[in-house]
Amino acid sequence: MQIENAVPARLIYPTRPPVKVDNAALQDGFQIYHHVFAFTNDGQWAVVQQGMDLTSSWARRYHWLGEKVDTFILEPHSAVCGEPVGQVLNMVAGESAGARDASLYLTGKPDEVIKTLKKITDMPGDKLKVLSLPAGHPVPGAGRIKKTLDRLCDIQPASYEGLLAVEGVGPDTVRAFALVSEVIYNAAASRRNPERYSFAHGGKDGHPYPVNRQDYDRSISMLENALRRARTGDMENFKALKRLAAVAARLKVT
Repeated sequence: MQIENAVPARLIYPTRPPVKVDNAALQDGFQIYHHVFAFTNDGQWAVVQQGMDLTSSWARRYHWLGEKVDTFILEPHSAVCGEPVGQVLNMVAGESAGARDASLYLTGKPDEVIKTLKKITDMPGDKLKVLSLPAGHPVPGAGRIKKTLDRLCDIQPASYEGLLAVEGVGPDTVRAFALVSEVIYNAAASRRNPERYSFAHGGKDGHPYPVNRQDYDRSISMLENALRRARTGDMENFKALKRLAAVAARLKVT
């Protein structure tokens, strides 16, 4: 069954931006391969996606909670769980506002983008480093994205969210706009890693794997802190611990 036939019309759109954001607007080296969209009868929704770093074989999970998403392009995640990674390109960070605005403006200037990209590719290595280019994310080739740039110029999206929604806009296009914005307008995009925490101490196959002792200690400390806060009346922590206890009880039964 296609999702358009299974989901109410008002919930069809929220299924799409999270994929574009986590694959293109947030470039952390993890390719999305698993997407789950859950919703209730009263219109609440959540998205859970998982990405894989093919180089390291590590996974990262992205959590979206509809009631906390005011916009898909500004700090939209409820959590990003996984191991810390190196440098990223984070176009949905609050501090990337200038880069988003400059990128949107550049959709009307495809020739300027292409000309600047060609200059960037001719830069010496030391100047490229000034751009803080994330590892494994090369400067996009001008010819490779020209068709997408021309399409954006014809469409002239009204927002950065609309820019991401255009067919053909992917990591290369987003990175091209971010680089040109930094070179021409000094509007640097954020390199902040949105990863917050991870409780991954075993595999999904039921077999444990070696984990750094510090990771265990950090998780225990976080749970102890949650218990202390729950005892002092923090209802959010109290409810979260009750849900965790319920899950543990079900696992023991099965």
